[in-house]
Amino acid sequence: DIILKNDAKGSIGLIGKFLKNKELRKYLEKIDKEKIEIFCHGYNHSYLPFFEKKKFGKNIFFHIEFDKDFESQNDSICKYRNLESKYLKIKALTFGPPGNVWNESTINSLEKNDFKLMFSWEKIKSKKISTIPLSDNFKQSSFVEFKESYEKFKNDAIYTLQFHHANLTDDQFNL
Repeated sequence: DIILKNDAKGSIGLIGKFLKNKELRKYLEKIDKEKIEIFCHGYNHSYLPFFEKKKFGKNIFFHIEFDKDFESQNDSICKYRNLESKYLKIKALTFGPPGNVWNESTINSLEKNDFKLMFSWEKIKSKKISTIPLSDNFKQSSFVEFKESYEKFKNDAIYTLQFHHANLTDDQFNL
């Protein structure tokens, strides 16, 4: 609502395997595609950050989906594209790698599958894909910290909020 109320643009990262969910597809159909972009956030988001701290005493990152060879990554991107083609009326131009983890094979697969933009903490070396810069700060902020940060930077040209709805309470995230 805040995005639409302020005539801003936003984006929603979509994990491909969830396109099989009818309720999600109904929700996506309601989105104003002129204001909200749907970007590819992988096929299965097989990356587990932050959740393991209690179990192991520290953050352990399991890089799976986009920390592999070209064939594996291309297979994942193609699965996303196939479901996107079957269920959506749009084609994602932007990719946001789960956990911001990627390698050169990721770029090669994205180029092959017609992506034009990628969220990244470092500049992408590609003539076909442009970088949307992200901070490399993996700190998970509270909703209160986010609101304070938003107030501080709300007049900047670009403000990027990256979160997963599982990290918010029902009061903070309401579909």
